Amino acid sequence: MDSKIDKSSSSSNWIAFGTIGKAHGIRGEITLWPYNPDSENIDQLHQVKIGERAQIYEIVKLRPANRKFILALKDIRDRNSAEELKGQVLFVDRQEWQPTTSEEWYVTDFKGCRLEDEAEQPWGVVLDVLQYAHAQHLLIEIERNGQCGTFELPFVAQFIVDVNLDTRVIAIAPPAGILDVVQWK
Repeated sequence: MDSKIDKSSSSSNWIAFGTIGKAHGIRGEITLWPYNPDSENIDQLHQVKIGERAQIYEIVKLRPANRKFILALKDIRDRNSAEELKGQVLFVDRQEWQPTTSEEWYVTDFKGCRLEDEAEQPWGVVLDVLQYAHAQHLLIEIERNGQCGTFELPFVAQFIVDVNLDTRVIAIAPPAGILDVVQWK
């Protein structure tokens, strides 16, 4: 299983790609930490959307730098303007991004999917996809015995049996004791 994008997006046309890091130099370039550093075809993108304000920027220049990218965006011309973007999420237009294969997904599409175990018993709904240095986790809302709670499930082959976005169901093999870590409300 491979995911190209690792965060949810507020709009189905835009996919979260990474987080803006610090300014690079004095001419307004920014560092971009992609959620998946192995993402391909980023050099073919023409525009991006940044942050909660949903401002769209044209890409002027883009180059790889180790596990990150350096971007120059139209209308971001100085270090101060670049620093204002630090920490914000950068989104790419789904129309410009490469299509996925049957074993690749945009994890932004997981939000709202139902989880079921191999016996087709319900295990909740995906609220979000969280990115950690070691793995992505699904944030799950679960209801049991009239109580609601949340827990995180690592998005790894050991626990994710199948993903069917057509039916909006993710089949899981929940680890023993997972209900012990549910944060009940």
